[in-house]
Amino acid sequence: MKKICFIVILVSLMLVSCKPEPEMATVITKEVTSITSVSAKVIGSVTDDGGVEVMSRGVCWSTNVDPTIDNAMSMGSSSGIGNFECEIKGLEPNTTYYVKAYATNSVGLSYGEQKEFVTQEKEYLIEVITNEISNVTQTTAQCGGNIKYEGEETIEARGVCWSTSPEPTIDDFCTVDGSGVGGFISNMTGLTDNTLYYVKAYAKVNDLVTYGEQKSFRTGEQQTIVTTYDVTNITINSATCGGEITSTEPENIYERGICYSTTPEPDVYASCVVGGAGDGSFTCNMTGLTDNTLYYVKAYAKVNDVVTYGEQKSFRTGEQQTIVMTNDVTNITINSATCGGEITSTEPENIYERGICYSTTPEPDVYASCVVGGTGDGSFTCNMTGLTDNTLYYVKAYAKVNDVVIYGEQKSFITIKDIYAPDGNIGGYEYVDLGLPSGLKWATHNVGANAPEKYGNYFSWGEISPKNEYNTSSTMGVQMTDFSGNPQYDAATSNWGDTWRMPTKAEMEELIALCEWTSVQKNGVLGVKVTGPNGNCLFLPAAGHAYGPSIYFIDYGCYCWSSSPYDSSDNKLAYFLSYDIDTGFYEGIGHSERYYGLPIRPVSE
Repeated sequence: MKKICFIVILVSLMLVSCKPEPEMATVITKEVTSITSVSAKVIGSVTDDGGVEVMSRGVCWSTNVDPTIDNAMSMGSSSGIGNFECEIKGLEPNTTYYVKAYATNSVGLSYGEQKEFVTQEKEYLIEVITNEISNVTQTTAQCGGNIKYEGEETIEARGVCWSTSPEPTIDDFCTVDGSGVGGFISNMTGLTDNTLYYVKAYAKVNDLVTYGEQKSFRTGEQQTIVTTYDVTNITINSATCGGEITSTEPENIYERGICYSTTPEPDVYASCVVGGAGDGSFTCNMTGLTDNTLYYVKAYAKVNDVVTYGEQKSFRTGEQQTIVMTNDVTNITINSATCGGEITSTEPENIYERGICYSTTPEPDVYASCVVGGTGDGSFTCNMTGLTDNTLYYVKAYAKVNDVVIYGEQKSFITIKDIYAPDGNIGGYEYVDLGLPSGLKWATHNVGANAPEKYGNYFSWGEISPKNEYNTSSTMGVQMTDFSGNPQYDAATSNWGDTWRMPTKAEMEELIALCEWTSVQKNGVLGVKVTGPNGNCLFLPAAGHAYGPSIYFIDYGCYCWSSSPYDSSDNKLAYFLSYDIDTGFYEGIGHSERYYGLPIRPVSE
């Protein structure tokens, strides 16, 4: 571990020089800004590094006074001197928090003064939409609304309110049309003939009333007649309809058209096609329909915020003529494969999506994992990635045509076995048998990890738990000559049970001498592949090492402790495995101060 040795030498030179003794860094908690109900931004500043490099800086916060990185939440923000900003999230609404900036150098950890702030009340967003007025007579009319709400409390009442004066409220005339979110219809009765009315939708939550946009209408005998034409030109995904409008005041018809739906009695809040303004005849084209489906349609006219509808018509779209074929699966690897299909259709321009869907269970559909392969008919290929090794998958090609999904024949394949796959497990932890003369079995991952490419925990030599800082002030390491297999000092035995232990220096030397070592990546993580005499493989991630509160040489150094102490008079050093991603074996088996934090890779007999 050449970098560690260089740091130790540098510190020694500084101690014998004539320069002033280094001090802890000076850090200021400047201000708290951008406070919401769940987050805030904290600005800090390191004004003096104390004569040595500031290795880390950040903020810590708590609902209790005097937060520290040991008793509160904390967040880092790089290193060095100057201003820095941290956005803390996941806070509770309407809560008092205490926060401090901190900075760490080789002398120690220092804090800025404490700041206090209170998060905002939780905000709830409610939207009330007032529908258009319809079915107006001399004494009645119909309206309604739609409620959108993100809060947790219940909408206790909803409806419409109306008055002959602008800006009506629920203290005027009103309806109550249920509770909760969504759309609703309201019937206004007992109105006066030939009278101008104003109406709004409303929603009531915890005695707080929210109103929608105001609409207006005049009662009286209907003077607009709407006729719905028959539906023509029906295909699998389109049709033509229209209507005719007669009115004594055509200049007030500001919109006309058709509305349609797969449920009876469609209105202007369903799908619509606008066909101009004024009276007279008009036609509209409905597109994007679903094949072989029953639809309902009406002509409509909007006159002074009142909607008048024509008679309802119905029709059924044609049947889809699309054929989908699934290709054989090719290019199968540990975690990927290629498939595709071929599509033939009488209306290829309506195929708006094609691709493959796959799953580990039979008969996958587009709600499983999918890869989109374009649009239209013809041949296409797709790549499936992120698969699990040595696993049976099922796959189908598909095509989406006018919201209808058509599938091809199901195919199946098995991914290739991962070279890092375990040979078995001992005590619930997986191992790899590399075919070594000793018969030693090496664990597939580090203590504290759940996969070969995960770094796991960092331990001082002879200690069984990770910690926040690794330096001479927190520990000097265990002062002994041997502890292998002793759960009091062996992190592998303590954490995984007595069938596992830390490897000795001699066992690490066997691993180095008899295996092939290659710098590789596994799932995007840099590390080294260790190939044993029997071809089985082990992966050691470049997890680096811990010093102080920080981790160094990630993506560069593959390190782990042995259980063997280094022969020295002061009993402060121990042996460790060292492989550098760029240079390979610089040391092979090195020795270092025992207080450094290194990963542990267990072994078993």
